[in-house]
Amino acid sequence: MTPGLSPQAKAADCCYCREFLAGYVHNDIGCSRVIAETTHCVAFPSLGALADGHVLISPKRHWHSLAALPDDVLSDFLALRAGIAQHLEHLYGPCVQFEHGVVEGRGGGCGIDHAHLHLVPAPHGIHFRDILPSHLNLETLCSLGDMRERMSGNVPYIFVQDETGSFWARIDHLPSQYLRRRLACAIGHGKWDWRADPINRSFRRSCEALLCQG
Repeated sequence: MTPGLSPQAKAADCCYCREFLAGYVHNDIGCSRVIAETTHCVAFPSLGALADGHVLISPKRHWHSLAALPDDVLSDFLALRAGIAQHLEHLYGPCVQFEHGVVEGRGGGCGIDHAHLHLVPAPHGIHFRDILPSHLNLETLCSLGDMRERMSGNVPYIFVQDETGSFWARIDHLPSQYLRRRLACAIGHGKWDWRADPINRSFRRSCEALLCQG
């Protein structure tokens, strides 16, 4: 596993690295949006949130995907994910999770190439096997670590999790923000593109609810 690039090394072309270098202060809100932090990772409300409580978890250093994280960072990430998921479920109910795992220079359906996992509160019955096309050939996983062990080479992928389990699929190319689009349609959210309305009502309410408790 590579050591990952420092925020300083990627600040020119990664908005997450720039935000992390600025003390996690986001320009549009004028303060930090971090709700939890560990040695290697941070959690923060997603811009253009698809629901109240939509949170991202990301490593501080620049890796392109969660599958590229070394063991110590992945362990740290999984511990933070467990705590955030439990907190969100207490506040909002069950969450679904997803990631576009990209490879440098190859894309993979993600708008940002700094690894991040989405946790989105969603109604019961939102299952990725129902909202994603069958040709993606989702495979069942035991864990994120299980996915990393199954990968042959450095390939783009998608990872999804809902109340029925965890799944992944190798992909060649998907449209930008593909999983956001599919999930937004399934939950009846009209605006899937986070760039079109980044500081939306769900983002503001998420900041108010989660930052005051953080």
